[in-house]
Amino acid sequence: MQQVVYSTASGNKYPIEINWNVISYSDIVYEPQKVMQLCKSGCRNYGKSGGCPPYAPRFEKANRDGRQYVLFIGKFYSKYKTAKVKSCKNRAIHWKFQDVILARFLDKIGRILVFLLEGNFWNTGYCMGCPGKKCSFKFNEPCRNPKKRTFSMEATGINVVETVKLCLGEKFYWYSKTNADIPYMMKAILISTTKTTNEINSIIEEVLNGLEPGLVEHNVYP
Repeated sequence: MQQVVYSTASGNKYPIEINWNVISYSDIVYEPQKVMQLCKSGCRNYGKSGGCPPYAPRFEKANRDGRQYVLFIGKFYSKYKTAKVKSCKNRAIHWKFQDVILARFLDKIGRILVFLLEGNFWNTGYCMGCPGKKCSFKFNEPCRNPKKRTFSMEATGINVVETVKLCLGEKFYWYSKTNADIPYMMKAILISTTKTTNEINSIIEEVLNGLEPGLVEHNVYP
């Protein structure tokens, strides 16, 4: 694992642990029926977000010979929450605080990497192609920004929990009624590419070492 210091637009800085692995299509746990049912029964964005089911294409359509995939995760440890958030008794505030920071970090780094790796990008959670605006699908209107629209891994039928466990040996935690605190929040993204493993790792290291201004601080800590 490595640690980067992510700087938000407001100037706040938070340590985020990252890791990645170069995997093949066969390493991805693809369970569309199971995952779609979970989305339908447990997520309020189902049918109301352009990046979510049932609008998202199935992942099997993305399989191409010769492609490798970069499975990239970010962890935001709960000990780095602000004192104000830590003192709040509303667990939704705790979840949202970590969720927003992690999601924005991975969205930004994913959009950079997909350009450099010349492949496709599966984001984490809901689409963030229209920052600060409600998804046009909520108003029964077509996507207003299709070139920036993204689909999450789970939206396409990937079992993210099992894929991350298999390929990186990591465990997810969630806030719930019986679990008001968690050691960390973790999210994952996926990028396809035809580049070699050495090329992939070199590109990622360059990005993490601050060659893309405004994303992370220059220092990367092993």
